[in-house]
Amino acid sequence: MVLPGSIPPKVFISYAWSSIEQDDWVVRLATRLMENGVEIVFDKWDLKPGQDKFVFMEQMVTSSEIDKVLVICDHAYKAKADGRKGGVGTETQILSQEVYEKVGQERVIPIIAELDEQGNSLVPAYMKNRIFIDLSSEDKYESGYEQLLRHLYNQPLYRRPERGVAPSYLFDDAPSHLKTTNINSQIKDAILRNPARVKNLFQEFIQAFIETLSKFQYERIDGKELDDIIVDNIHNMIPLRDDFIRFVELHCEYQESADIAIFVDFFERMITFTRASEGLGSHDIRQFDHFKFLLRELFLFTVLVFIEKSRVRSLLLLLESTYFFNKSGSLVPVSYDSLHMNCTSLDETRNRRLGLRKLCLSADILINEHTTKNYSKNQMIQADLLLYYFSVLRNRNTRNWYPITYIYGEYIQLPLLQRLQSRDFATKVMELFEASSVEELKHKFSNFQNKLSGFNYDSIPSLQDHLEPSKIGIVP
Repeated sequence: MVLPGSIPPKVFISYAWSSIEQDDWVVRLATRLMENGVEIVFDKWDLKPGQDKFVFMEQMVTSSEIDKVLVICDHAYKAKADGRKGGVGTETQILSQEVYEKVGQERVIPIIAELDEQGNSLVPAYMKNRIFIDLSSEDKYESGYEQLLRHLYNQPLYRRPERGVAPSYLFDDAPSHLKTTNINSQIKDAILRNPARVKNLFQEFIQAFIETLSKFQYERIDGKELDDIIVDNIHNMIPLRDDFIRFVELHCEYQESADIAIFVDFFERMITFTRASEGLGSHDIRQFDHFKFLLRELFLFTVLVFIEKSRVRSLLLLLESTYFFNKSGSLVPVSYDSLHMNCTSLDETRNRRLGLRKLCLSADILINEHTTKNYSKNQMIQADLLLYYFSVLRNRNTRNWYPITYIYGEYIQLPLLQRLQSRDFATKVMELFEASSVEELKHKFSNFQNKLSGFNYDSIPSLQDHLEPSKIGIVP
């Protein structure tokens, strides 16, 4: 069926008689093309008694009304064309001018109907360098026929995309994150084609990320406030953050349980950016606040991705891990709670200097300026709240993860907690709450007490507000 308003292509088929079977093959091809809307001119249908067949062929080959000429290439056609014999010889003289003299001419299309004993295409000498369409065998026929049909209708399978614009980061003053983006592309390809390379690429990504991060070290700019520089750095690191989120997603695609050692090593290396290195000399502790902001943000998004990808085991290992940082030559162990760090340049200095009156400027920036296209504000808040609940239930130290984003969202019941009504789900995730049974999980919910106050954090809902303890595990 030809699309309304379109003009069907008009095609002449040139061939050489060799056998009844070959004649039938050509007729079937011509018939199918007609059924697909192509106007076929063919001696079997259009050459009438009394007409001069040589004149007919010459007219078809030279006619301006013919859009394409299909040359059916087999042993008989090749022999007659190369020897300039009969009607094919006459056509060859005309067609060879089309091929040789009209550079870029796509009007003449060789159709391979037969191969020689060595498997080579039987193409006349004058067309040997032309791109052909192969219909020589059953396994090639359908794909070749589609290729032919698309060519006749000028509807190629692969089309040149519209030219876009250069990525904006090429012209930004911020350091390029191109290397981490490229490694993510390599990881995606390796997952599909060469899984043995993936783990090495994971390590390459971490190294490239750290190298790029070092380019964001604080530099004083005359006439510019420290907090302005911190905010600029936070925003300029968004592309790098997005690359890390994609890295976590790819990690989840690669295996069911993440290699947590990679993430622990990464966050430990991130910690080193949040404090002064030895020998730095006089410095302002606030000059590391953009790294503190990013560290918390990356950990939050790692947890969020693990939750969304249902990687419960990975999340458990991440929460249970111990993170070490170097303090005066000694390694100090901390839990994940310590990856939440205060950014005084934002929450105190900038908030006061600009009269912003924000309860927590860090949270305001994170929620209102740092959401992504794949993860919503509510998802970020839910992950933040869960980190707080896990922190309280584990009760390993006096410090807890502060869910700073909570005050910027509406009251929401967390889906992960709601699903605890399912006994199977509760059994699957109870280790996250450091419970060894469904009954112990109910007990922990019943006895949960909020440990935060001030800045509206005393209004954080209790676990019981999300789900009554008695409902845990009630659904078989």
